Amino acid sequence: MITDLYDREYACPVCDHVFSTKKVRRSAIRLESRESDFKPNYSGENPLHYMVCVCPNCGYSSLESEFNNIEKSSITNVRMKIRSNWIKRSFGDVRDTDIAIETYKLALVSGQASSLKFSMMGLISLRLAWLYRDKNSDEELRYLSLAKVYYEKAYNEEYLDDNPDNEIQILFSLGEINRRLGYYNDAIKWFSKTLEHKDIKKKRHIELKARDQWSEAKREYTLSK
Repeated sequence: MITDLYDREYACPVCDHVFSTKKVRRSAIRLESRESDFKPNYSGENPLHYMVCVCPNCGYSSLESEFNNIEKSSITNVRMKIRSNWIKRSFGDVRDTDIAIETYKLALVSGQASSLKFSMMGLISLRLAWLYRDKNSDEELRYLSLAKVYYEKAYNEEYLDDNPDNEIQILFSLGEINRRLGYYNDAIKWFSKTLEHKDIKKKRHIELKARDQWSEAKREYTLSK
């Protein structure tokens, strides 16, 4: 519902343009369920539709949590690769699934231009897969595969020790992404790494889900042989 939304103002860190975009009121968020990869399902407005900020002036796009974190050294690159090809348009109104998908794809393009962390690129890709799942589209598999690539790069190349919660989430996501893609042996490996993490007891909900999905991956692996 439109009344469940409000306007929030942002100043673009790339071009200084001030713009507003819709957000879902916290009181209006109605979570109905979560799927095995923790994909949230909502009744009413979907907050995931509004988590990417898109500057209508220059095209710089990012998850709200990262919007102002762009490195100064990356701003010139974004101006060259994004702003120079941008046709001014606004994403500040009500968003359906198709419009939300467009904003996340813009966030991927900006992320590539600004050398965004692999872990964040993986998250954007995973949310794109979720949005395509809402549309029952085979494109979900494409973006699950992309999330797999980025999360593997994050695990192998980024320093995650200072954020164990993020590392545990990435390990679990790699397990569930591989399971959904049919790579059951790899899924078992990543779920095992999740359960072996030194801080897993602090994330009880992930521990329990990882045990369930490890068993499911084992069952599916046996059936696939």
